[in-house]
Amino acid sequence: MQGPSKISVWNASGSTSSQQKFDVYFIENGGTPAFQTTTTIVANKLIKKNTYNYTGNGLLKVKFVSSSAISSANTNLYFYNILIESTAPATTPSLQLFSGANAQTVYPNQPISAITYKWGGTANAAAITWTGTTSGSTAPDGITVTTDNTAKTVTLSGAPSTAGTYEYSITATDGTNTTAALTGSFTAKTTTKIKMAYVTTVTNGVPSTTDQPFLTALATDFDLNYISSTATGVDYSYYDVIMQSAVPGSGDAGLAELKTKCLAKPFVQMKTFQYQSSRWNWMTPANTSQTTIVVPDAMKSHPLFNGITFSGDASNEVILTTATTGNMAVKVTAWVGTPSPASPTVLATVKGEPDPAYCYMEIPVGTTMSGMTAFNQYKQMVLGLSEAAWGSLTNEAITLAVNAAKYVVSGVNVPTNVKSATAKSVLSKEYYDIFGRRVTCEPQGVLIEKIIYSDGSSEFKKIQFSK
Repeated sequence: MQGPSKISVWNASGSTSSQQKFDVYFIENGGTPAFQTTTTIVANKLIKKNTYNYTGNGLLKVKFVSSSAISSANTNLYFYNILIESTAPATTPSLQLFSGANAQTVYPNQPISAITYKWGGTANAAAITWTGTTSGSTAPDGITVTTDNTAKTVTLSGAPSTAGTYEYSITATDGTNTTAALTGSFTAKTTTKIKMAYVTTVTNGVPSTTDQPFLTALATDFDLNYISSTATGVDYSYYDVIMQSAVPGSGDAGLAELKTKCLAKPFVQMKTFQYQSSRWNWMTPANTSQTTIVVPDAMKSHPLFNGITFSGDASNEVILTTATTGNMAVKVTAWVGTPSPASPTVLATVKGEPDPAYCYMEIPVGTTMSGMTAFNQYKQMVLGLSEAAWGSLTNEAITLAVNAAKYVVSGVNVPTNVKSATAKSVLSKEYYDIFGRRVTCEPQGVLIEKIIYSDGSSEFKKIQFSK
């Protein structure tokens, strides 16, 4: 069909139990299919009208591609009617943000996500002006501007090499008329804080509000970067530590990739169900309605519990949430397979649950979990607390999360403001079995080594002693 045109499509859902969705592509002048939108079809075999507008003057084809069903495996598409209406030819140039976010923040030499603008109507060219650079016509060092006159697009890509904020303004013209300017900016930031990739549900660059209690506390020492759990191909090499929230669904595409990517960075896992058999297949988790964890005496000096006030008759309990119903502490009842060279270190268990009920754990450096061909190069922590309880967190639960993030980066090359400035030496060493009982005889087998330093701090390592 010849543009400009309006395409109206009436669709019917294929069953009473599921919605469906399909992707719409425009193929302009025989070129490459350009993604337009994803459309959801209503359930219960109802008919829904969807309208798509093409404002260009070229020859257009429309391609409908079935996406995965939302709640069933049926992905057939049912078209009730399609109506094509020609509209009056454009008399003015047009310009739109076609893909990408027009406001981004990265670190120097970290690539931005490509930003593409598309002109249409009577426009035959586009121009971009910069502020924050050496001249208005010059892009920041490291940024490339690519103009495709056939596709009628302008794309910004690359990695800014110098810290700063760079703003731009783009217009389209037909030689006589010029569109109103569209603007955008990106910032290449520097920080003295620990650079954290916080993986969660992100909407328009904003993390889930459920995460906010943790984010507020983490912001003191960490420079937070919100990574969508659905984003794939994420390069985590620009960050000092990764923390996964319990909020996103464990089946999100980006979390499948994180299974191997987390091995190359200090990592804190707050979604124990990421380890279930249908996901990473490392552990067997289960929800509980318990609010409290129990810490063995041998583990109370672990850096995870710095600043924690213990409660209970034995002064070895930590209350995580004030919630009274729903899922609360998450326990692990078994490891999948046999972790090598030994199982993760259990730092706390769920009160009131039969053993085993592991809740807060450390995966020491060099551990190979089930199904993995590589081991973690840095410390990892597992914090078992359901996101359903995050609306009623105690200060202790929040402190534990901050402590966990600080602990996994300890000894790693991070900004100087978070390193210990005091030299320390080893005062003594103690050994415990995996249940937290102190070993006073000759060490044998797999034990936990507690190293006590001159500054009062301590560190735990898993050691294999030869018999």
